[in-house]
Amino acid sequence: MIGACPVDNSRPLSPIAPTLLGMDHDRLCHLLLDGREGHRPDRLSAAVAADRAFERVVRSHDGIALPEMVAEVVAGMDAPLDPTARARAVEEALSWHLPDPSAPVALLPPDTLVHAPSLFARAVFTHRLGAAEQVDGEVHIHTDLAAFQRSHGAFTGAEQLWAEDRDDGGVVWVGPYGWLHAYPLDALLAVRVSADGERFQVGLEVLNADPPESQATVALLREVYDAETARTGLPVTAEDLALGMLLRDNACFAHPRLPLTELAAAAGLERRRHEFGHDAQVWKRSAAVARKIRLTRALGRGDAARHAVRTLTALEDGGREELRGALDLLYDETVLHAVTGELPGDAASLLVLSRRMVAAADRPARSAVAHWFAALGAERDGQVLEAEGHLRSAVLAAPTWPRAQRRLAEYECDRGEPDAATDVVPRLLGRAEAHLRRCREFASDTMEELADLRGCDERLVVDVLLWEAGWFRRFLVDRGPLLPATDAGIAAGWVDVERTAYEVVCDAPDGGVTLHDLRSGERVAVAGVRHPVGARLCARVVPVGEARRFVGEILHIPPGRDSQLQRVLQRRDGRGLLAWVAAAAGPTDQLVDGDPKVQCQVVVRTEADPVAALDVHLLQLGPGWWAWISEDGEVIGSVLGDGNEVTASTSSEAHLDRLLADLAVVLPSFVVVSDERQPVRPWQAGTG
Repeated sequence: MIGACPVDNSRPLSPIAPTLLGMDHDRLCHLLLDGREGHRPDRLSAAVAADRAFERVVRSHDGIALPEMVAEVVAGMDAPLDPTARARAVEEALSWHLPDPSAPVALLPPDTLVHAPSLFARAVFTHRLGAAEQVDGEVHIHTDLAAFQRSHGAFTGAEQLWAEDRDDGGVVWVGPYGWLHAYPLDALLAVRVSADGERFQVGLEVLNADPPESQATVALLREVYDAETARTGLPVTAEDLALGMLLRDNACFAHPRLPLTELAAAAGLERRRHEFGHDAQVWKRSAAVARKIRLTRALGRGDAARHAVRTLTALEDGGREELRGALDLLYDETVLHAVTGELPGDAASLLVLSRRMVAAADRPARSAVAHWFAALGAERDGQVLEAEGHLRSAVLAAPTWPRAQRRLAEYECDRGEPDAATDVVPRLLGRAEAHLRRCREFASDTMEELADLRGCDERLVVDVLLWEAGWFRRFLVDRGPLLPATDAGIAAGWVDVERTAYEVVCDAPDGGVTLHDLRSGERVAVAGVRHPVGARLCARVVPVGEARRFVGEILHIPPGRDSQLQRVLQRRDGRGLLAWVAAAAGPTDQLVDGDPKVQCQVVVRTEADPVAALDVHLLQLGPGWWAWISEDGEVIGSVLGDGNEVTASTSSEAHLDRLLADLAVVLPSFVVVSDERQPVRPWQAGTG
């Protein structure tokens, strides 16, 4: 059977499940974990049955409370399952649907489930088309059109619209090139979304004049907002406002109204991103909740997270005694690290806070923590010598506190006098890399590079970050005053030296080589290293006193790759250089279950509608969309249905062959329309 796998009774129960099923947590755990192995049903069959019943029940109501929904789903599941299995399957369906912002079922406060497409089927919302939206070919739907966020698989005519998340939390419809060019700038668009079989059709119409402001609609919006914020004390999302209004009065948007953001403004609400609030306290509570969630995810649900939350509250609003309590908690390095990441990023705010902490400190340990924060503020303000003084005060107050000891050791390392026996090149590069790794931005920058460019050595990635990304220059700005004068002078002469391409001309008398610069035509003698005559190298050559030295990574240029490299070097394009290296190294195929990773996509055509058969044998993810599950429960392929055509996708040829064999059983006599199989490389060469 496709996707057969055992029940996973080791997975923790959702906290909501006991409440939904009307029993205490211990009793529910006993019911779900008890029973003999032979009586456990197939997990996939149970999940599919619960999933069908879940959406069917919610769709049949304008809105249904969670406990009532659970009772109806358990009673209406079309699978021969015992009550224990049904309870587990309902929980699976809840955990699948509720956290998914694109699922058709939404949870409205306090505990009402609604089928969003049924609510917005007869509604029309409006939106003013901005110039950036028209140029970029995307419409923002997270505010004015938030009711339509769950229209997965929307089309405008025959062209599909893709819902994409943005970094700022927004959601946009992205369509084909030019799909918005026919609409005037700042046009007020009336937008409708209607079900067309398994698809949603988006209709856009330009309104020649603004609709009259409806006081009744504004009052309804504020009523929905007040009801939710009275319960939570938090801002309300645009989607909750829109769907909540439709739930209370399904005809409130039967005709075009002003955009939802303008209705909210008329109701006295302020918008921030996709949420609305009425006063500063609502936004403050929202920030506190978001911060608590971040800290809990980072530290778990134990004392550390609670201490971090308590500390931040004291640092923001506490008096002298509260600050002293916070200093005690910050002596714990786990709490200190978490709290530091939540503090304001600007130096001025941190300096003000650290002065309050120093003034409140009345014990050695508290004084050490306060001076540590004062050092952090001085660092961000560019006052590295003042920061060093605060760190010395911290170590003097608490000589055994490792956090202050380590930080001061970094300063003493940078300040250390040059040793004639130590090579200045690795000494400076080591200090610069250590500073790079200490900086908050390093983790995200480096991990992004390494995740995208698996074919490149980490040493090269760090080298590119130091030079092409400008981190060596920043090292000199941040730590330059600590460096010995000789080292600082040498490092200053390296900042503007560019990486270039060389050919080895001959050996130099001093044990080095003479290079020919392939870009400028100049010759330069480099000390301390040998390379074969005729070899072509990509490197950076810097002055060290009267000599010239290689600094950083040295790359060998394969034959025929010169022109591509020259264009990358001319742009000082670090990411392009990494891509060039990965491509020059040749394919490094990744493996899927021991097979080379290949992006496979096959389109087949059937005589009959395949939806019913696929619903039975595969796990439905959405309208016309199914997952193919391996024997151990892993999703290893996807299937999309479009009329009588089915598109199957996997990441290896072996998986595709197995999926096609299964489909041959489920959909007999299908015809292959297209078969595309593309080997995957970690990086293709960039421009050139």
